[in-house]
Amino acid sequence: YYFDIKKEKFHKVSDSPYKDIFRLSCSDICFIREDNLIQRTRYSEKGANVELTDYSSFDRDIQINGIHKDFNDTVWVYTDAGIFKDKILVSEQPGFCCEESDGALYFGSSEGKIIEYIENELFEFESGISTDIKVIAHAPNTLDFIIGSAKSGLWVLNFDKWKTHKIKQQPYVDGEWEYSKDREGNLWLYSRLGSINWYDKEKRSLVPFFNSQLQQNWDSEINISS
Repeated sequence: YYFDIKKEKFHKVSDSPYKDIFRLSCSDICFIREDNLIQRTRYSEKGANVELTDYSSFDRDIQINGIHKDFNDTVWVYTDAGIFKDKILVSEQPGFCCEESDGALYFGSSEGKIIEYIENELFEFESGISTDIKVIAHAPNTLDFIIGSAKSGLWVLNFDKWKTHKIKQQPYVDGEWEYSKDREGNLWLYSRLGSINWYDKEKRSLVPFFNSQLQQNWDSEINISS
């Protein structure tokens, strides 16, 4: 369904069951059906009506990990069976996560590999860790990226010296890591049903949002749902 703000009514768009949704822009949204068909929104000229159009489909046993539209309006679908650029397979390496920074795209892959796309070329790098990279997040105004996974822990990768060091105080986590950035240039990491932390650029470490001196009836393991 979509909600018509002016009429304050819901309008049915599809009867199919869906399992995921990715927002590419304000009006460009991808929906993944349970049968692994990807559909995108299409609006009428005045935006009065919306329908879903088929974009691409994958075998049911393929895990679609994410969909991203980059600065050139190119659509990337990254899966455990490879990375696709505008429906075309460009890397057989699995893509678990994606980050766009300074005109380049970075995909976290298996066994510590990072796939970089810049100036219409793909490059593979060894990050220095040996585990799958399920999160890759750039800390604004730095050359630092947080990489890793909930299972193996988190590292700081500096793209200038290309060195990694493991974050000593690993935050409480339940579910895979997600992240967000605020307008002050802070990077926040959290997991659903887990904790929330912000990245200290000076100490190159994660700091829990919880502060016992300021917050009452809250502890580091109170669940974050969204």
